[in-house]
Amino acid sequence: MAYSEVVPIHKPRSPLLTSPRARAALTLPLVALAVRALGCIGTGGLTGGGSEPDAATPEAGPVTPDAGQPDVAQPDAESRCGPKKLDCLGGACVDGRCEPVMLAAAEPNDLVVTLELDATSFYYATKTGGTSDLVRCAKAGCATSRQLVVGGVDQPQHLTVRGGNLYFSMAQSGQRVLARCPTTGCAAPTVLSAPTGIGGRQIAITDDAIYYLSGSELRRCDIGGCPASTTLVLGGLREPEGLAVANGELVVAESDRANGGAGGRVTTTPVGGPAVSVGALPFASHVRATDRGALVSTYDVNGGSGGIYVYSSVRSTVVDAPKHAYVDTAYDGTSVFYSTYFGPLYRVRLGELPETLVTAEIHGIGADERAVYFTAPRGTPARVDGRVFRLAK
Repeated sequence: MAYSEVVPIHKPRSPLLTSPRARAALTLPLVALAVRALGCIGTGGLTGGGSEPDAATPEAGPVTPDAGQPDVAQPDAESRCGPKKLDCLGGACVDGRCEPVMLAAAEPNDLVVTLELDATSFYYATKTGGTSDLVRCAKAGCATSRQLVVGGVDQPQHLTVRGGNLYFSMAQSGQRVLARCPTTGCAAPTVLSAPTGIGGRQIAITDDAIYYLSGSELRRCDIGGCPASTTLVLGGLREPEGLAVANGELVVAESDRANGGAGGRVTTTPVGGPAVSVGALPFASHVRATDRGALVSTYDVNGGSGGIYVYSSVRSTVVDAPKHAYVDTAYDGTSVFYSTYFGPLYRVRLGELPETLVTAEIHGIGADERAVYFTAPRGTPARVDGRVFRLAK
């Protein structure tokens, strides 16, 4: 796969507007643009979709293995939403547009800090006091399927689901370790590595290894554990932040923030070989694996150039839009979903204008063939009471 060319998916024309007044002034034109562009996806806030569950959600048994897609009543075609007759998957249809439906509400003072999907369930971490719980719910919602995967985890990050296990990093002895727990639950995590400087935004997992970023290095841990030592894969990286495995390639986003992002780049290397390819990209930050290659976004909170790019041999271009501090991204095969710094949830269909889907502060994002899932806090700017929502596509 050729990674020598950066292909823009979403590249803004203007710098990030960092003040609340400027962001508010920008949001309304984008919302108006989205309303003109389509008649099904709502641009409203989170209050239009369903009723909010009780704050204290009771624990339940394991998620039904065959939960599959959201188990909601399928409406007749005549009762579906908007000109495209969308099934809102339990969300309200308001003025011909689907609204989000809440799937999980965190207890008071909790903050949903991450979100991960598999074929049947979604996973998130909530923070209470000094430790966190890792929770699993069926995609239909947490009301009858909420399961505590493991509790009392110190600062969990890098949640990744693979092969019936939930992998993550957590704090231990003043550093971080790799850990694992079956998605069906465990009394305590299985620690896979010795304390080390695990950093960056993501870890990457293959059938036989876990890859992670540490300082200026990309390192490898055997999938069964690496209690004694790990293997150096790449060194000399420039403040690496993003990591993914895409089409047999390890893709690393290097931000080079200490030098103003000027040396930011994307470095790739085959999982089983030493060849390295490097492409310049200032403030490279977040990586998402897709069937088109690696979806790489930049995060320049101080303004300047940035965007969302695909590193692959397939050219794809989307009309520019004036936002570029990307917090999270997702891809469903036809569209890119992204959230911006203290900003809304957007969608870009390849070759079309960006659409504003939800005007609220969005954190984690995940997408499947029927819906986009996201986390949003209540009480902005305090950002407490994290919640999980689903929006039909």
